[in-house]
Amino acid sequence: MSLRFDVPVLHGSLVRLEPLAMGHAPDLARAAEEDRSSYRFTAVPRAAEVDRYLEDRLSHDAAVLFAQVRVRDGAAVGCTGRRARVRGAVTGPEAVPWSVPAPRRA
Repeated sequence: MSLRFDVPVLHGSLVRLEPLAMGHAPDLARAAEEDRSSYRFTAVPRAAEVDRYLEDRLSHDAAVLFAQVRVRDGAAVGCTGRRARVRGAVTGPEAVPWSVPAPRRA
């Protein structure tokens, strides 16, 4: 069974959530190498691993994945998402949220 979700762009005052795509990879690679001190509790790829990380996440059905895009400059600074439950089972890899500290500050 294949499940794909058509999701809108969600607009906030500091970030917008856009459907995650490989086009976000260059920005996410830069973000992954910024201050990593806030990444202690989540798995964040290093810059060289971002393409593989995205390919893995995007290859699974039944997941709703977003790039966190900073409104101020349009840079992707993190990603987040959720896996869907299909008949009680969780499918695909865990989509763990991560972002650089800057968009979390007012």
